[in-house]
Amino acid sequence: MEQPADPQRMEAPLCDRDPVEVHARFWNTEPVCPGGGKYVWNEQWRTMESTVFGHPGEPKLPEKFEAALFPFAKANFGLTFELDGLRSRLELLREAQ
Repeated sequence: MEQPADPQRMEAPLCDRDPVEVHARFWNTEPVCPGGGKYVWNEQWRTMESTVFGHPGEPKLPEKFEAALFPFAKANFGLTFELDGLRSRLELLREAQ
């Protein structure tokens, strides 16, 4: 005969848990906001949002954006298809020209 589940050992269903906690549990990392903020649950829109940038349904434009991971003023990307493969080019500029 099967033992009844111990209520103290049962976890809450995923839909009842903090989405950041669920993300950390499944991917062993917390989501990182590129603007230096954090990700929080927006109950009205029922989605995660950045405290700096908002979410697609209600984006925010930060007054000043300094991303530590991308401290460049301009970036140019290029992609060329060739007979034997693919060629890519990336140019990063620290100051706007």
